[in-house]
This record gives sequence, C-alpha cells and structure tokens, in this order.
Amino acid sequence: MGVRGILAATIFLTLTVCVIGFMVGAIEYVLSVPHTLDALASFRFMIFFGLISLILGALIPFFKNYPVILLWRAVTQWIGELGVVVFAGTLLPALHSVIRSVYVVERGERIAPTVLSTMRILVGIYAFYTALGTILFMLGGMGFFDALAHSMTAIATGGMSTSSLSVGYWFRGNNWAIYTATIIIMVLGAFNFVDHVALLKGRLREFISSIEVKGFFLFLALFTIPLVIMPFMQGDIHEVAVRFYHLVSGYTTTGFQLGSSEILRNEPDYVKMITVFSMIVGGATFSTAGGIKIKRMVILLKALVWESARLFAPPTM
Repeated sequence: MGVRGILAATIFLTLTVCVIGFMVGAIEYVLSVPHTLDALASFRFMIFFGLISLILGALIPFFKNYPVILLWRAVTQWIGELGVVVFAGTLLPALHSVIRSVYVVERGERIAPTVLSTMRILVGIYAFYTALGTILFMLGGMGFFDALAHSMTAIATGGMSTSSLSVGYWFRGNNWAIYTATIIIMVLGAFNFVDHVALLKGRLREFISSIEVKGFFLFLALFTIPLVIMPFMQGDIHEVAVRFYHLVSGYTTTGFQLGSSEILRNEPDYVKMITVFSMIVGGATFSTAGGIKIKRMVILLKALVWESARLFAPPTM
C-alpha cells in the first residue's frame, strides 16, 4: 500500500470512529440530558477530546448527574489512548490488510509475529489492567461505576474523572488504598507494552533491565527529591504524599488530582516547574502516556555526556 493508500485508510478510520462516536453520544445525550446549547457544546467538546486522548479541564458540573455521559467520556478516552487503529484491527479482522499499514505508521512496534496478533495482545493487556484497576479501586472504596470509569482513564493515562474533585473526592486526606491503587495503574499505563509482556510472563530480570523501566524510576527519583525534601524536613508527611502523587500524575501525563485545582495553584513555583518538566519527559515509548518519552530523553542525556567527554578527550592521532 502506497502513501496515498495509508493516508486514505487513516482518514477513513478516524472519521468513521468520530462519526460513530458522535452519533452514539448524541443518542445518549438526547435520552438523558435537558437540551440546552451550552450543554450540547460542552458534551461535543468532551467527546471530541476524549477520542483524541486529551483532557483540558475538570469535569463540567452540568454532567455530574448523568452517569451514562460520564462513562461515555471514559470509554472515548480509553479507546483513544490505545488507538483507534488497534481496536479496529482487533474487532474488524476483515480490514487487516488496510489496518496493517496504518498500524505500522501509527505504532510501529510488534510484540507478536503478525500485526493482527500484536493488536489482539495489546487489547488483551489493556483490558486486563483495566479489570485489575477496577478491582483495586473498589477495594479502595469506590463503587463499581466510578471504579470502572477511573480505571479506564488511569490505564489510558488520560485523567478524566467522574468527580470535579478528581480522586480527591475518595482520598479525603487519608484513603491510602485509593492513593496507592491509582498510582499503580497510572505507572503501569506509562510503561512500554513490550515491557508489560515481559512482566506478565514472569520475566522479571528482562523487565527490570529494560532501559525505559530503569529510566522511568531514575527520572522519578530525580523529580521527587527536590519536591519533597522541604516538607519532609519539616515533618509534614501529608504534604510529601500529596506532592508525590501529583508528580506521578503529571509524569505519567494522567492528570488525576487529590482535590481541587487550588492545591496545585497554591504550590510554590518550583514545584509547578518540576511537575511541568516531568510532563514534558512523559512515559515510555509504545505506551499510552504522552511527553517526549523516556527513551528519547535517555538517548539525549547519553549524547550530551559523550559530546561533553569529547571536549576533554586527548586529540586522536
């Protein structure tokens, strides 16, 4: 398939999914929501940005009483983060010849001999972690609906919540079970799917030796130390926990918060700068996380070290 064919297939799949998404969303909207222009515009905004895996703000208060819309937001983000092409290839194997070329352009990497088997494995891993997150969140005090919605957006590293206070609604200052569960799923969402295969198959040495796994925790440590050293020295363990949570949420490009936006707004500027820089670095390649990606940052740092070393190296003969 040539470049034109790949471009045409990509446009066709994208437009098809968007049209279907808007149609289904419109049906849900008509059945459940009072018809105002502001509500319609807000709903279209959320569905569109869910499909392109982006969250630009907190929950719009108008929709908090409509669970079907909250779930639809989570589903669109869950699909959008892994990729429309991956789900289309899994659910529509008849289009494999078309989707294969699009997948190579969009994702590239394979974890199985064929593109179709790779896409099926990706969806399987994705669904498994979503189920795991749902169980962990329910153990942390969420109901099934909220647990499922948050698990979808946590593994997708998208951050849409069913509450305007985000995870803070359930954390309430001391719910460490929900605190830990959301961190686990966010971190899993930021790992490379190749590393997930090694982890799930029990090849722990291979998983730990991955450059992106080591790089993830190295950057996390570098970001964490300056953020928590002051409150830790002052004995404010709660502040340490809150800052670390928001760092992980930003680093994985998820966006969950332990309360309203006022918490981050009132933080010192250096905390905001470190959090923003962690978002720029982002998660691993071949993951649902955004950012420049860890592997590229590791390569950049190694290149800087090598070039710096050359300045002090003796001239070659």
